[in-house]
Amino acid sequence: MPVVESVIHSDPEILSGVPVFVGTRVPLQNLIDYLAAGDTL
Repeated sequence: MPVVESVIHSDPEILSGVPVFVGTRVPLQNLIDYLAAGDTL
């Protein structure tokens, strides 16, 4: 999955290794939570 790998990054120095969007400190889980709640992109 090269596309996913290009936008998601995990680094122990950033949010203790939580997967985030590249270039940000926005956790991937935020997007998953919004979508699970019925929000749209």
